[in-house]
Order: sequence, then C-alpha cells, then structure tokens
Amino acid sequence: MKKIQTRLNKLSKRQLQEICKRIGIKCPKRKQDIVNKLLQPLEVKYKMEKSREQKRREREEARKMEREQKRKEREEARELQKKSRELQRQSRELVREARKMERVQKQEARKMERENKREERQRLIEKWKQEGKDNVEIVELLMQMNISE
Repeated sequence: MKKIQTRLNKLSKRQLQEICKRIGIKCPKRKQDIVNKLLQPLEVKYKMEKSREQKRREREEARKMEREQKRKEREEARELQKKSRELQRQSRELVREARKMERVQKQEARKMERENKREERQRLIEKWKQEGKDNVEIVELLMQMNISE
C-alpha cells in the first residue's frame, strides 16, 4: 500500500486526472485528494468472486458426490435384490420340503391302510378256516369282498 502511495505521489496532477478518467471516477481538485481517492479501493476488503477454476472444481466435486451417491444406491438395490432372491429360494425350498413331507405322510398312510386291510383279510381267513371252510370257499369270499369294495 505504501509503495503504491509513493508511486502515485510521484505522478503529476495531470497524470492522476488521466488515471481517474480511465477508471471512471470523479476526480477531486487537489493532488493529495486525488491520490487518496485512488487509494480508497485498496483499503476496502473486497470479497473476491470465486475463480472459474474453483467453480469448476466445485462442480466436479458435486458430480463426483452425485456419482458416489448413485453408486451406493445401486449397490444397496443389488443387496436388496440378493436378499430377496435368497428369501425366495428359501421359501421355495421350504415349500418343496413341505410337499415332500406330505408325500411321505400319504405314502405312510397308504402303507398303513394296506397293512390294515391285509391284517383284516388274514383275520377273516383265519376265522373262516376255524369255521371249517375250505380254500376254494375262502377265495370266493375274498373275491366278493374285493368286488364290493
């Protein structure tokens, strides 16, 4: 600031008026007033506008953050899809298991039913034998039973 003031003081009044004219400010009459008027903007602390480079960096940073956010969202969506698929797979597995158990139970029930029928036929055969019926009569009675069922 002092250096600038010294250089301005070395200039003539006419040169200072020319500077005021080029800058586009009203020029006072006295040389010292002109120098003070020219130094005024230097004393004020201006808030400088952001440079193009800084704006570009901020835009790039914003894009980078946006890309990162989108990447995270896609990752979360993939994770949810994986979990959903896993749950669906487990559900299908449980359904298959339940159907398999149901088939086994039906098979067991049919087996028991056949066993019961076989035991019932055996009792009837034993009973008929005790009643003194011969094998031909017993076979005829069994055939009648099968037809009626």
